[in-house]
Formats: sequence, structure tokens, C-alpha cells
Amino acid sequence: MNKTAVILKLRIVKNTSFYAAITNGICEGELERIDIQMNKPLITITATDTIINVGESVTLTGGGGGSYSWSPAIYLSSTNSQTTTSTPIANTTYTLTVINEFGCTATKSIHVILIPTIFIPNTITPNGDSVNDLWVIKELVGLPNQLQIYNRLGATVYSAKNYDNTWNGTYKGKDLPAGIYYYTINFAKTVRSGYIAIIR
Repeated sequence: MNKTAVILKLRIVKNTSFYAAITNGICEGELERIDIQMNKPLITITATDTIINVGESVTLTGGGGGSYSWSPAIYLSSTNSQTTTSTPIANTTYTLTVINEFGCTATKSIHVILIPTIFIPNTITPNGDSVNDLWVIKELVGLPNQLQIYNRLGATVYSAKNYDNTWNGTYKGKDLPAGIYYYTINFAKTVRSGYIAIIR
């Protein structure tokens, strides 16, 4: 009796099962179940914080592998340990590659964002001449934040998540009176506060 080997190449992306049977074109053998278990690492990254002030450090810890490799190496205390510390001077995206005991690899990334030194203007002159009509805080662009502006009585006259530099001294579409208003800007771990004057 001739024996024939059949080789099938399958692309498996998750644990799965399938059935196979041998046939000679006339008779078919009994179906056999074949279970395939994926050995790809279930990678994780945890961090003490991902939004930090300039000069602070963040601890990054990986999981799911037997060996670990962090990249890029810039600002890191170690690149080949499960836990590493970064003291960045610029926003940085780190990628962790892990290898498990079966030699399978997986990668995952994490973004570390610095809260920059922020210049906050304290005056706007919304008179329609396109000069200083908007309250522009350049360093807030791309930085997660929650901003609120209050009048002297403590009532909120403006609120925005991730402020986009479009406030023009109005409340519900109407011009606010000239005067002093107060603001708070909340970041992940920092709060800035002060006053903003509307001059008309």
C-alpha cells in the first residue's frame, strides 16, 4: 500500500480547530479533529503615567513574554528588561517587543507626552480686526486638557475639552462684557490657573 504525505500550509490568527479525513477517491476515512493553539504572546504595557512634566520620569513595565526589548533606546534606563524608566525631554513613542518560550513575538507601543512650558496670554481684544480676537495658547495644541473660564461670580462662561484656540470672548453666541475672567486648565496631573481680560 502506497503512503502519501499531504502538507497543508495554513495562516492561523487565533486558536482554532478543524477536521480532516483521508480518502482514496472512493472511500473516506473517519474525520479526525485537529486543535491548533496560538502561542503568540499576550503583550501588555503599564505605566506610572503617560503625561508628565519636563524633568519627570515615567516607569514602563511590559508583560506577556520571556524576553523584552524596548525601542528607541533614547531616554531609557534599560532596553532589554521587563521594566524600564524614561526621563524624556521630548514626546516619545516607545515600542516593546516580547518573545515567549515558543519563540513567538509580539509588539505594542505606548506614547509618553510632556507637558511643555506654556505661555498663556492674559488679554484678548475681540473687536473683529483679526488681531488678538481669539485666546490663543499655542502649546496646548495636541496636549490633552480640560479648560474652563469663569466670571467674577464663579459661573462658567466657557468650557472645552482639548481647547482648540477658538474662544473669542463670547458666551452662548453673545459677546461677554469687557472685564476680568478667570480660568483653570487641567492636565493629567497639573492644573494651571489665572485671569484673562476682555478689552473691547
